[in-house]
Amino acid sequence: MTEQNKNLESAPEIGAPTAAKELRDYSRYGQLWPGVPRPFFAPEVELLAQHAGLLPILDQVRSVDAVIRKADVEEYMAVHGIDAPVIPDLLPAPSEAEAAWYVDAMLAHGAHLMPLVPLDKAPVEEGWDAAPAMSREAAIAHLVAGGNLGWNLGPSEKILIDCEDARSTASMIAAGYVPGVVTANGQDPTSPKFNGRHFEFDVPEGLDPQLLRSKLGVALGGGKCDILAAPKVDEGEVHPIVGGTQTVTVKRRARFAVAPGSQLFGARAGRYGPTQEFADGATNGPAPLWLWGLGEEQAPEPVAELQGAARSREKRPYEPNPNSDRVTQAVDAIAWDAWLAHDVDGKLQYHADDGGCGCEVYAYSRATSGPRSVILHDGCEHGYGAHAFSGTLQAEWGREHGSRLQLAAFLADKSERELAREHGIDLGRAPLSGYTLEDLKVANSTSALSTESADGAAAVAEAEAAVASNGAWLQREIARIEAETRCWESVKFLRDIDSAAASRGLLNWGLYGATAPRVALHIPPHVRLVGSDGQEGGPNSGSAVSLYDVLLGGPEAGKSETMKVSSDLVPLPEGSEVTAAGTGEGIMKTFGSMIDASGHTVELDDNDDVDPGTTSEDDLDRFAAKHSGFIWRWNTQRVLLWTAESETFMTEMQRQGTKAMAIYRGGWMGEEIGTTASDVKRRTFMSPHSYRLCCALGAQLDAAALAPVLAGARLGNPQRFGFFPVGVTEVTGSPVLRLPIPDVRYEASPAAVAAYQLVEGQRPAVWIHWPPAARAEFEAARRKRRGNIFAAWDTQGILAQAEADDPMAEMGGHELLHQLKIAAVMARYEGLIDPTDEHWFAAGAVMQVRAAVLRATVEVLAACEKVQRIRTGRDKGEVSGHSRIAEHATQDQYRLDIAAKAVAAVKAAGEPISESAIGGRWRPTARGFSATCCAGQRSRRWALCGSRAATVRGSPSTRCRCQWIPLRRPRSARSAPRRRPHSGTAPLLPAAGLFRVQGTACG
Repeated sequence: MTEQNKNLESAPEIGAPTAAKELRDYSRYGQLWPGVPRPFFAPEVELLAQHAGLLPILDQVRSVDAVIRKADVEEYMAVHGIDAPVIPDLLPAPSEAEAAWYVDAMLAHGAHLMPLVPLDKAPVEEGWDAAPAMSREAAIAHLVAGGNLGWNLGPSEKILIDCEDARSTASMIAAGYVPGVVTANGQDPTSPKFNGRHFEFDVPEGLDPQLLRSKLGVALGGGKCDILAAPKVDEGEVHPIVGGTQTVTVKRRARFAVAPGSQLFGARAGRYGPTQEFADGATNGPAPLWLWGLGEEQAPEPVAELQGAARSREKRPYEPNPNSDRVTQAVDAIAWDAWLAHDVDGKLQYHADDGGCGCEVYAYSRATSGPRSVILHDGCEHGYGAHAFSGTLQAEWGREHGSRLQLAAFLADKSERELAREHGIDLGRAPLSGYTLEDLKVANSTSALSTESADGAAAVAEAEAAVASNGAWLQREIARIEAETRCWESVKFLRDIDSAAASRGLLNWGLYGATAPRVALHIPPHVRLVGSDGQEGGPNSGSAVSLYDVLLGGPEAGKSETMKVSSDLVPLPEGSEVTAAGTGEGIMKTFGSMIDASGHTVELDDNDDVDPGTTSEDDLDRFAAKHSGFIWRWNTQRVLLWTAESETFMTEMQRQGTKAMAIYRGGWMGEEIGTTASDVKRRTFMSPHSYRLCCALGAQLDAAALAPVLAGARLGNPQRFGFFPVGVTEVTGSPVLRLPIPDVRYEASPAAVAAYQLVEGQRPAVWIHWPPAARAEFEAARRKRRGNIFAAWDTQGILAQAEADDPMAEMGGHELLHQLKIAAVMARYEGLIDPTDEHWFAAGAVMQVRAAVLRATVEVLAACEKVQRIRTGRDKGEVSGHSRIAEHATQDQYRLDIAAKAVAAVKAAGEPISESAIGGRWRPTARGFSATCCAGQRSRRWALCGSRAATVRGSPSTRCRCQWIPLRRPRSARSAPRRRPHSGTAPLLPAAGLFRVQGTACG
């Protein structure tokens, strides 16, 4: 062994894990979820993180979803070398003697005791604020049984300053105040609330009960404390709801504190316990008036931050807006207490009064930045709405500010419509307006050359009336569907869409149509719906969760505005691409392109396109060699076709030989799609479920704009599109800025990963299953399909369908699949993978509206086509009539010209002349035409016949006997059929060589 290798035995093994490698591996585990509040999956998980010292650095712990689970904590500990902590066991329940000591210590202070649940701070009774105090025996028995105790501060006539940490506690002690209760967390060194204490005060005599308000999260000595106070009797306020038919009494000033003898699950070091001073019956005396800014006494220096901290601020005057709409006035007239009564989960907790406007500040339960989450303005200079400061609340609410109704609907997880109806408020959204021909730009001005017939005018009027009545039917039908299904109140996605649409003055159905495809793009391509048999399958099975929507409306209906608002509400996932329109090849190349093995985009010269049928074997070998080694490079796997004017899209659909519509049909199902060409750089191919294609198109109600989609019914084009009306409505409330879309982690089952070999771009399938309510419908549809296997070959059925002339007959199909897609998108919006029955029923309502809009659209286009046919026929008739008039005028002029020349030739001769003489006197092109006539004849008619028939004699007049002489046919007329000689009154037919000549008397 050489010198340089003498330590080889101690060198690390090649490939052995290192700290750096473990950290790199950990970086691929889950996510960090910045800005997203993550609750613990269970108290045990929080306890483990607490004793492992992870609570201060919790934002560094990665998790697979927005909930921190035990495996997430253990993964972090393993990677960072943190040993599993030893967690102390819970203390046993106190004995009867111990429990009696705790209870007697509290009763000595006049405590109004109340039961709390074991190992927690939650009250046992729902109406705890009005419940009578527990008896001594009941309180002792509750502690012995393992329950916790609390004390209602209002009836106990106590004010409590709850110091959350060592710094605030030290400030209170430095100011000369004595703690009365040591908290359970205050005894646990692993808790962020270590050394926390309660400081008890009596309610000052003569203090206005209205001043007894709690303030949370008050800064003190670098830490935090809560000032807990409540009036002895909270009378509450009675507010009417449900249109005045019911009332609710709101009591939100009551406060309680956890009493000694209680134990918390997360605090294993000890129970809440009284200090010796408190056990002896001592308190800090009446609360100092400087807490409310009263009196001349100032707060001691260590607690100077508490000076006036409990005071309610004076509200600034509010000047109402004279232009405020009736809905806003009705909402503002209902007190905040009545709206907050719908917050049954206690998401908002009163914190303090705002120092600026004097209105109340509330803490949001899921906020992580601090207790100052939202201000509820109540008649100050800012009005009557709510303004959110917490980023968490803004993200989940989707607003920075909003009305009382909007905040209450969010807290209650109800729709604004439903909640407003409970308070007797009719939001009164502007209804859909019926479409007219004028909207559709079909009522063009009539031609100045014609007069419409009575029948034509009646037909146009009938068509216009049909369109108008069709619009009224659609309006009623959508209103019926909304009323019967209560769809806008059913699931969170539709509730939020309805609220956002109202806040921007847009029709909710149009905003839904624009937003649903954007949400669908948040579902990765490898996530797909189960097949029509309801079962999972291989990598190529299932249907894609792709949505195509068309937003319909007349000019200035709001298509562009709706799509812009939708873009702001739901940003696309990272890496997505947006394209306006294009060829099928163009759409494919948005996803990716062919590159050669070296990684360069393929560029071929003109000689690369060879025809294997016309080349030699050497040429084919050269072609194959040059085209080998090319691979597909992805640009993105998610593309959104997005345009407010579908003209370019529809134009491409009508191009001869286009493959675009076939690509869209395949993309909707998630099938393999691509384009072939001899030029390798133009070849494209994407395997099933390796991509996601969605689209939202704005379109006029015009045949040219919609024909490519609607005309391909037998190919399945319209079946893949949703059709929804756009429009503008009354603006209600403040604008919604963003719709919250939670992250979802999609993981395939190990069986799916191991069962199939995947091609490039494919990932193991994650399946979206039927909701229970959908199974019966899918199975019934499958039975129907089994009975219609040979229906496509039924000629009688095809003829009967043609005779029925129902344009909707061919537009059916894929309804249940379409409904399942919509339900899956609604579930995704709530952070779920599989839709529920509620999503299924809501999606059914959407499909009903889609069917109604599609039928109304087809009727509108049929009426427009009828009007256009009427006008086209009238215009063609006018052109034909004018053509005949012009033809007759030309013929008459031609006759006059010939007659004038013939008469001029006879008069110039002054005597009977031969036909050759007339021809000689005529223009050169008329040679061969001649006639003879008796001099002195007085007839005003003289005719020439160019046929070769026998001589015909006639008597044009009693004074002239003209001889009809057969003339040689002109060369241009010799191919025409021979005609019998005509009398002098025969019409002019130049092709047959027959002429009628009018002139002056001969002679």
